[in-house]
Amino acid sequence: MKTLKTNQYDLFKKHSSNRITDKALIKKLTASINSHNMLENHPILVNNKMEVIDGQHRLEAAKVLNVDICYQVLDPVQAHDIILLNANQKKWTTDDYVNYYVSQGFEDFKKLKHFCIEHEVTVAYFTHAFNVFVGKNRENALKKGTYKFDSEKAEEFSLFIMAIKEIIKDLSSLMLKHQNVLKSQRFKEAIIFFVRNYQADLDILRQKLCGKVESIHPCSSIVAYVDMIKSIYNYRNHNPVGEK
Repeated sequence: MKTLKTNQYDLFKKHSSNRITDKALIKKLTASINSHNMLENHPILVNNKMEVIDGQHRLEAAKVLNVDICYQVLDPVQAHDIILLNANQKKWTTDDYVNYYVSQGFEDFKKLKHFCIEHEVTVAYFTHAFNVFVGKNRENALKKGTYKFDSEKAEEFSLFIMAIKEIIKDLSSLMLKHQNVLKSQRFKEAIIFFVRNYQADLDILRQKLCGKVESIHPCSSIVAYVDMIKSIYNYRNHNPVGEK
């Protein structure tokens, strides 16, 4: 395959299925190329429309340094190949997969993204927390594009999201230290796990957490957070959970 070279960066276009560029990675590549330019040995790949299939971060780094970028025209190419090519460069995030399948018109992924925007939560938080909520891990289905959005369960889950936001809001005005706990995804997922698995009352949990904010502290895992929450919930509770 012939390798070409140019500094006419406006020739290149971003493919609709590609992921959002990572500024930190561009900065890292810029420093590396500036120190030892190996771009000729690592040409970027484009299709016959000059859309970048692989190497968008190298292209951005070349722009910063105003150096030639080497490229090869790969034709024909399927949009799905972007995942295979990029997976070898940098691990895809949940958002990368969702954005890719949204760009390809997958309706279930469109519903997922719309739900997250509507409820002001990240896709990563929704997928992880929803797995806890339904008791199933659907990460592989999300990566493979076979994910099915469960509207009924999502609607039920949205009530948890709103309740947790209220709890976090109350705690933020009461806690004098360890405010970072309230930003922890593990803490939020632990609340979901605790309520779902122990059939705990959300209103009582809210009262208990607010009444014992001094007992809330950072934990290293969801399991540890659940144990902490259970201890607070059961304190002077006539109907404790999880006790024999």
